[in-house]
Amino acid sequence: MKNVDKRRDLVKDKAVWNSMRTDISDLQLARSTSEFNMAANLWNKKYSTNSETMAFQEYFHQEYIQRSKGWFEGLCLGYPTTNNALEANNRWIKAQGTLRNRLPIADMLQYLLQQAGNWSKERNKRQPKLQIIRHRTVRHF
Repeated sequence: MKNVDKRRDLVKDKAVWNSMRTDISDLQLARSTSEFNMAANLWNKKYSTNSETMAFQEYFHQEYIQRSKGWFEGLCLGYPTTNNALEANNRWIKAQGTLRNRLPIADMLQYLLQQAGNWSKERNKRQPKLQIIRHRTVRHF
């Protein structure tokens, strides 16, 4: 939605903009390609007749309906639509381990191996089928 919000100035009326943005959020929740296509057609019809919304409607239709169709939920059911969990892990590694400094590759590999060992020891004991990751020495180049 960040890129959509950058085009906010194309719609002068705040209430109309909020309505368009809500409809875009609803469009994102389409559960299948056919549902998305049908909803996108209705969205286009709704906003292409109003002179105030036409400029944004044309931009959105070109960018997100014709060119980049892969942004709605139903395209890949059962999978996360964001990578927030991965980014949280990356942030933790940077903040705790590297102290936000760039490390030489050998130091980074050593740190990651150490963390993998720590994480495997901290596993949930209530899930006995999980196997502890075995630690082994890696030769440095």
